[in-house]
Amino acid sequence: MRSLTDRKMLLVRICLGEPILTYSEKSYARPLCKSCQKNKYHCCNKQFYATVI
Repeated sequence: MRSLTDRKMLLVRICLGEPILTYSEKSYARPLCKSCQKNKYHCCNKQFYATVI
């Protein structure tokens, strides 16, 4: 029988692809461009990071 008193939770974020690490307090709706660091609406390049951390 399991004990209900001592429970722990492991919270993990898995990043698939190439992530970008930012220390900005701004929240990003989409990952930034790899070359100019702009968002999807201000960049004509089609290479973006997979996720923002």
